[in-house]
Amino acid sequence: MPKQVSIYYCSFSHESLAKHFSSLLDKLPIPIRDDIIKYKGEATRHQKLIARLLLAYILKDNALETNLLNIKQNKYGRPLLNNGCDFNISHSGNVVVCAFSRHLKVGIDIEIIRSVKVHYFKRHMTQEQWDDIISSNEPLKTFFHYWTLKESVLKANGNGLRGDLCQIQTDSLGIVFYDNQTWQTRPLSIHHDYYCHLTYEYYKQVGINMKKITTDDFK
Repeated sequence: MPKQVSIYYCSFSHESLAKHFSSLLDKLPIPIRDDIIKYKGEATRHQKLIARLLLAYILKDNALETNLLNIKQNKYGRPLLNNGCDFNISHSGNVVVCAFSRHLKVGIDIEIIRSVKVHYFKRHMTQEQWDDIISSNEPLKTFFHYWTLKESVLKANGNGLRGDLCQIQTDSLGIVFYDNQTWQTRPLSIHHDYYCHLTYEYYKQVGINMKKITTDDFK
């Protein structure tokens, strides 16, 4: 029987969110609110707010008997649920995405395609990956393809960005063997200005469900 991974994602307008920030913030527990407003940048506060609201939505949507205040962290700071389910959140620009599964460990990473000094990241790529980047007609897009893939593997593994990115390379089917475990990676099409990758524990049959959420779903 196939196992399932659900992808919830929400894109938002910073201008519109600024008008409703206070009312949406009030929907969260006070400790979560206090944590969000500590961030100095408005864009970061918006991302954190949507991330928490999206997670609260997911907990309810999956009828989980837990809440945001009961979520723990491992020693690397990775959030964990205590009921066997797993989730992972990423945000960039004005998009927040969350992977959720009742059965498998998951990791996800999204990045808006933007100008970066790609050569600074050479040490994190295998020679084959680096050759692919510098020979690409669109080196930035190729770089973010590999970068989001690698980060999603590390996030699924539970070590954040503490692992060796250079060790992460896939076969032609997107399978990665990392830290004595086999992982499946998949690119996700969220928005044409972004690259996104999902990683989950390898299993022969896995269904991926995509669910777009709007800020109206939080009101």
